[in-house]
Amino acid sequence: TVMDANAASTNGVTVTPSSFDIQNDCQPDNEYRCTITLALSSDADNAVSWSASLKGVDHDFHPRRGRLEPGQQQQIIVYLYETCPIDAEFDVAVKHQQLNVPLHCN
Repeated sequence: TVMDANAASTNGVTVTPSSFDIQNDCQPDNEYRCTITLALSSDADNAVSWSASLKGVDHDFHPRRGRLEPGQQQQIIVYLYETCPIDAEFDVAVKHQQLNVPLHCN
């Protein structure tokens, strides 16, 4: 399996990107709109449930939880309602493991 250098992975679930420089990686939209993609490996044995949380900044995101079948992807849209500097962390929990995606700007 070729892994994207900008992805984090656990239990067959990959989160892309693995970190955000908000000013370069997110769209200005009422502050910032960032897109995170979850993907479950096509050779995973079972579907997995996931849930996400974000701390360190006023935010909203959709969806907050879901289920991935093998080979499936899910995009999460994250809205950050603050201006820089921002130092936040987006967390995705999958089976007792957690993937952390830092979001930052100066």
